[in-house]
Amino acid sequence: MTTFRGTNRAFGMMTVAASLTIGVLCGMTTAQAQTIPTAVNKPFALKVGAFNPSADKARRASSDVLFSIEAEYTIQNLVELNSSYSVFSVGYINQDDLRIIPITIGQNWTDGNRNYFYGGGLGLYNVKMDLAGFTSNQDKYIFGFYGVVGLNLTKQVFAEVKYHYPYKYDDQFVGGFQVMAGLRF
Repeated sequence: MTTFRGTNRAFGMMTVAASLTIGVLCGMTTAQAQTIPTAVNKPFALKVGAFNPSADKARRASSDVLFSIEAEYTIQNLVELNSSYSVFSVGYINQDDLRIIPITIGQNWTDGNRNYFYGGGLGLYNVKMDLAGFTSNQDKYIFGFYGVVGLNLTKQVFAEVKYHYPYKYDDQFVGGFQVMAGLRF
């Protein structure tokens, strides 16, 4: 029964991710066109959401859905590209015997008319997973990358879907989808 409930939560999270993606692709937003990306005007952001590990063993060490929180700082001119901005972020994903701390830097692009953003980045992932017989239960820094798509709902509130792809921890994949709601200030 527990697996069934966890599967429902994962399905619900993926439904939210699919809805957000459809909204971004169709350009449905309430925001107005802007010449400067919203994230540049309000460079600090706090995000709260859920993380769904892709691999069975990562889910076995934790759950189908893990709590996640992230702080992000926007750097306008790290890389000079049209309608883009650079972001530095530190996150915290944790439940039971799986903990992931992504420390990443990335580049996001935006379309002022639709007010969506997409991008990617790379960084170090501090991972600790305790799964008897499979992992060492030690803190390890693993190189990885991510892709993101999001939607600015207002000038301060936004939602995003990220896919984290860190390299393997003790031959176990710990990446997955992350759905977050954020507040810029």
